[in-house]
Amino acid sequence: MEAWLHIGHRTLLLPEQHGLTIHHQGRLGGAPTGAESLFVRALHGAAVGARAGRRVRGGGRETDWRLEWDGVEPAASAAERLRAAVRRDPAAGWRLSSAAVELRLSPRTLQRELTRGGSTFQAELLGVRLEAAGQLVRRTALPLAQVAAMAGFADHAHLTHRFTARYGCAPSALRLGPEPDLTAFG
Repeated sequence: MEAWLHIGHRTLLLPEQHGLTIHHQGRLGGAPTGAESLFVRALHGAAVGARAGRRVRGGGRETDWRLEWDGVEPAASAAERLRAAVRRDPAAGWRLSSAAVELRLSPRTLQRELTRGGSTFQAELLGVRLEAAGQLVRRTALPLAQVAAMAGFADHAHLTHRFTARYGCAPSALRLGPEPDLTAFG
């Protein structure tokens, strides 16, 4: 639906505890017009409201807005909040200390919360980066070296090694042959 509604633009959806931040960005020919942005904002507002079963309030700049919903949402775990933060910029030089600052936790508290949930900082970081790489490989024709850089891997070989270890196939396999079973790729 997104590509059909506004070719040359993209929307980046960032889920948060009590809302959804949406960035409507130009990709091929400049920034979206105000009318395009308002149209996409209305579509996302209606979709989120219908899915969440609650009223939606909007606010923010013309091409960058936040939808908030009424009602109390359960608090997101530290792992969920960490994954959301890394999804915003998987290529950033994430460290436990910088992630803790982003989440407004001490590094030790973040570490403790992740351990309580059966995970580690490195496991969460790798998981989000592999998810981002898988989506880029499936949805774009970008060279794998560029996909690796955008997803936060040192190089194409590093991405291929980690991807193969996790999923049992190279990322290039997502582009070849018949449509593979992608349920493991999000």
